[in-house]
Amino acid sequence: MNSDWRYPRFLRRIQATLIDGVIIAILFMSSLIAASSVGITGRDSYIVAIGIILLWEPLFVSLTGGSVGHHLIGMRVVSSTTGNNINFFAAFVRFIVKIVLGNFSIVFILITRYHQAIHDGLVRSVMIVKHPETMPEYEALTDRQSELAGFDYPPIWQRGIMMIVYNIALILLIGTITGLLLPADCLVYGSCTTWQNIMLTAWQLTWVIASLAIVALCWKGRLLGCRRKMIEES
Repeated sequence: MNSDWRYPRFLRRIQATLIDGVIIAILFMSSLIAASSVGITGRDSYIVAIGIILLWEPLFVSLTGGSVGHHLIGMRVVSSTTGNNINFFAAFVRFIVKIVLGNFSIVFILITRYHQAIHDGLVRSVMIVKHPETMPEYEALTDRQSELAGFDYPPIWQRGIMMIVYNIALILLIGTITGLLLPADCLVYGSCTTWQNIMLTAWQLTWVIASLAIVALCWKGRLLGCRRKMIEES
């Protein structure tokens, strides 16, 4: 990694994602209309529109160094090894992984050393600020010390597996408790009273917070199955 690179804060990346989401929605509808105007209708028009969506961001990222949202927010996607734009294949894989994993991938920005999401780390890309000299320090971040000296951390794959295991257990626990406390009419048909809706919202919020905590604690090696070990001095 280049020591001169600065990384955008989490909120900046969320803003770029929201901008790209709006653009993709408009592009999808425009593609359907355009396909219909040239006689492509039904399932074929959706195939064309989806194909355009799948190519849109990878092309922008590989050719220009970022999506429309990235450029508007002042960010750039580069290879962590060369500092150049990533190639189309890497950009395509990055985009697909981002869609599939969603928030689970993005939350890693908060805990990884170079502020990378899973879709960044997988293709060895990193998001950097274009002109850090024009921004305050809180907008152009340095790399963080994610692993403390003096400890031996389990491999990333082990921590990743334990994140999945703990999250599955969490879903089962919350699902069981919710099923015991709320009637079937509310859970299945949506016929909930005001207090039942409040309870559902509370459980959903609990699930989100607990999921984020699991990811952070597993990454830091603090949970059973992926605990860090203190290095004994010889």
